[in-house]
Amino acid sequence: MKKMLLVLFGMLVVQSYTFAETWQDRAANKTPWSAEFADDPACWNPPVGWNSENPWVVGKGDHEAYYGLANCFRACAENDTCYKDGWQDKDAASATCELWGFDQFRHTCVLDANCDPDSDDYEPGPPWWKATAALKSIVKGYAPTGQSEKLYVMAWCK
Repeated sequence: MKKMLLVLFGMLVVQSYTFAETWQDRAANKTPWSAEFADDPACWNPPVGWNSENPWVVGKGDHEAYYGLANCFRACAENDTCYKDGWQDKDAASATCELWGFDQFRHTCVLDANCDPDSDDYEPGPPWWKATAALKSIVKGYAPTGQSEKLYVMAWCK
């Protein structure tokens, strides 16, 4: 009976340790991104090159545009895309993701002391827009010279 209780206790300890792991722990270990932890941020493991092993690991990107594309990086990681040559031609490139962007007019309006909250153009809240798009419709021009454009360029880990 004591042995059974000891085994049961050991199993509970291992399970509680597994469930207690945070995304920061997984990021520190360069854990591959997994749909099992769908809320984990996904970023590109810088030492992994293009068109090679899956570079998507748990972590946040270090580029200023990371937050606007964070959901798209998760979609790239989940579908194992956006790092292979010709990924735009694959079925997974049609996966959708949410883009967040900066609305310059709303930002100006929010900061402008003379902005009339009763005008038709005024929108309360943070000056951001959100849209749903297919992965292959997102084009970013930050790739190194001579390389094809890849979303990962803005998702390198911090």
